[in-house]
Parts: sequence; C-alpha cells; structure tokens
Amino acid sequence: MFFTNPKLRKEIKVECDNTTFHLFYREQGCRLSVEKDDLHEVTRLINCLSDRDAALADISPAIVNIDVEEIISTLDKLGLLEEGSESLPAPSGVLSGEDFYYSRLLPTATKWQSTFGTSPSMNVWSRVPLPRVKLLALPSSTITWSKCLPPSSPHP
Repeated sequence: MFFTNPKLRKEIKVECDNTTFHLFYREQGCRLSVEKDDLHEVTRLINCLSDRDAALADISPAIVNIDVEEIISTLDKLGLLEEGSESLPAPSGVLSGEDFYYSRLLPTATKWQSTFGTSPSMNVWSRVPLPRVKLLALPSSTITWSKCLPPSSPHP
C-alpha cells in the first residue's frame, strides 16, 4: 500500500443510507455499495479514514471480511485520499514565509541597501531635506541649484 496512514480529504462529505456509502468531493464523488454482512466493517473503515486521530494500523487486524487495500486503492485512484499528517516526518530547520522574510530576507536586504545604495547624490539627499522643485540637475558628484520658473512663465 502506498499510504502509511491514509485519510479522506477534509472536504469530503460522507453519507450512509442502508448499505450504501456516498462520498461527495466538490463536483465529484463515489458510491460504495456493500453487503449487509460487511456493513459494520466498512463503517469502521470509513470512520477510521474520516477521523484524523485514528490509525488504520490499529483497526486493520479486526477487519477480515473485506479487502481494505482494494478499497483504499480505489479511493486513491479517485483522488479522495491523502496522507494523514501525523504519519509525516516533522519538519526540522524549516521556516514559514513570514519567518524567512523577517529573520533572513529583510536584514540581508537592509544590509545590502545600506552598503551599496550610497551614491554621492544619495548622501546629500540624506543630509539635506530638499523640495523637489528646487532640484534641477544632478551631475556626477555635484548638485546644481536653481530657482524653478512656474510652468506658465516663459523661459528667459
């Protein structure tokens, strides 16, 4: 079997009427019809697959009249199963996106910006607050100041 601890997807709704189980998943689903003699075991299996805390290995020895692997294989082919989260290894050394941004990316970007983002004009701008209208030209290392004319005035 491919799964260690298979579970039905969280979005699946299970309904049972007499000897038929209906599994609804978005726009699709399936119907599982069982004989009356096997109804109790299939009910236990479906409940185990639905319950996030139950382990299939605990109830599998008690289910002898039905082929559990065939049912799980069929449900898997239909895309109705996923691996139970408790059977997956716990991640180590992994950061969430937010943790990565604040602990690694932002300090590195700030360091690069302070190291490489200092041009001569940037140094002047950081020391002297300048109104935009007063800035006319920025040659390589000097700043030229000039009084700007209003847009309606003709140039001299």
